[in-house]
Amino acid sequence: MGSVFRKQVTKPLPVNAEIVTRKGQRTAVWTDSKGKKRTAIVVVGRDGSDRIRVTSGTYTAKYRDGSGDVCERATGCRQKDAAQAKCNQFERESEKVRAGILSADELEVADHRQKSITAHFDDYLFHMHSRDISAEHIRNVTSQAMRVFSDCHIGTLGHLTRDKVERWLGGRKAEGMGARTRNTYLQAVNGFCNWCVSCGRLVANPLASIERANERLGCRRKRRALTESELGRLLEVARLRPLAEYGRETVKLPRQSSTGRKTWTKSPITLENLHASVERAQLSLTDNSAFLEQLDQRGWERALIYKVLVLTGLRRGELAKLTVGQLRLDETPAHLVLDPEQEKNKKGNTLGLRDDLAADLRRWLTRRAKQSSDVGKGSQRPSEAESESLPASMLVFNVPRGLVTTLNRDLRAAGIPKVDDRGYSVDVHAFRHSFCTLLSSGGVSPRTAQAAARHSNINLTMTTYTDTKLLDIHGALDALPNLPLGEIGQDRSSPFAPGFAPKSVPVVQTGAIPGKLRAGKEAVESQTSPEMKKTPEKQGVFSEDEKSGRRDSNPRQPAWEASALPTELRPLRRRP
Repeated sequence: MGSVFRKQVTKPLPVNAEIVTRKGQRTAVWTDSKGKKRTAIVVVGRDGSDRIRVTSGTYTAKYRDGSGDVCERATGCRQKDAAQAKCNQFERESEKVRAGILSADELEVADHRQKSITAHFDDYLFHMHSRDISAEHIRNVTSQAMRVFSDCHIGTLGHLTRDKVERWLGGRKAEGMGARTRNTYLQAVNGFCNWCVSCGRLVANPLASIERANERLGCRRKRRALTESELGRLLEVARLRPLAEYGRETVKLPRQSSTGRKTWTKSPITLENLHASVERAQLSLTDNSAFLEQLDQRGWERALIYKVLVLTGLRRGELAKLTVGQLRLDETPAHLVLDPEQEKNKKGNTLGLRDDLAADLRRWLTRRAKQSSDVGKGSQRPSEAESESLPASMLVFNVPRGLVTTLNRDLRAAGIPKVDDRGYSVDVHAFRHSFCTLLSSGGVSPRTAQAAARHSNINLTMTTYTDTKLLDIHGALDALPNLPLGEIGQDRSSPFAPGFAPKSVPVVQTGAIPGKLRAGKEAVESQTSPEMKKTPEKQGVFSEDEKSGRRDSNPRQPAWEASALPTELRPLRRRP
């Protein structure tokens, strides 16, 4: 029979506690938050600090488990009768284990089903931290899983069912949530359930049979690639627009009323007035050369960011973490090295750089070195060796988080539509689509393009990241062979055909008159070759009777042969 009791536990010494000696024991005396005076015996903890020993507020059950060992288990009850009932339940479960009705694993799963879902998820977070998973991924998984648990009112593992999660996903679909976003939420909860199965907290994953949404059908954001002409215009606008913003021409608005409202505005920047706006800005900022240099450097940085994204296939997050020490511009060939924590697949990689891009990066680092190390040199031209003075941990670019907003303004100024006639849009990640599309249109093999894009699946490179609209499909048809048909009506028959064509034999009709029948037979014999006149025995053709030596008991009607004997048609006689 099991019993319940309150355990003696230790707690940290209260802040306002005073230690006194009573009856030879050290005792702590303090006043709690309710103003009541409290006392407790002082003991020394494992770390050597003073702690107080108090009685637990809840009861603990003591009984024999399924293996027969004495164990202690918290009941969580403050009343003794409730704690005793809980202890009796533990004993009944242990008896079922000893009798073989339940296994120890099933009993442990049943215990875990009653625990709070947040307690299990805290252990899951500790597991993810131990695997060196990025903090951003852990933060996203936590927010997504906790939203599902809160909206579905899931308090314990026993409340986590397929029906609740499917109903929640259906509600988000009705609200307009995309298929990819719904799959992200499902994946976050699925990962938690799989971990619970591997730890023995669940027998099976209750969400394993939920099918993922088709992201291709429910994709709301389809990206397109930029053409070479569009990229050229975009780089020019990105380089000059920060300076052109200060040289925009003033346009007068029609006055609506005499209430003093604004009657003028700045004209938008286009390719036609871009250079004129730059010239006006240079004239107006002649006296402020430092600010003029700052605007020019901002434009060069933005244009170089676009160029690096297009010619390397880097993601925005990878470029934002790129440091000076990761560039190998003096080696042959020039390249950059990505650390595993920077990449999406956490493997690390080496990306080659074109010669023109490497030269642009050298000039950019030299310019930054001049700005950071020597501001008072005036107009002296910096040397390329000054770029070595930059610290290796310094970021190559200051990539803003709102880069997509800046890109939209550059697209508008360059006359490039944000969304094309197919509904495909351009954003920062579309530069990676342009990278893969330009490789395919340039004749690069699919396997090489996959390695350059760092994709694990070649279908992702060829299908998702390659814009077929920019491929020269019509030009590819020139590789097919030329198949001329000739003019209509021209005789294209082979000269050897008449020699191999079979000769026609005149048909002899039954019931012909003897003279014409004999003439027909002579005509057939005259057109028959000597080989055809041979007997079947000489030609090696034998009947079945001749092969076996036995007479056929069921002889067949012989084939009709032309005969010279006269035949006549006899009238049919009617039966009497």
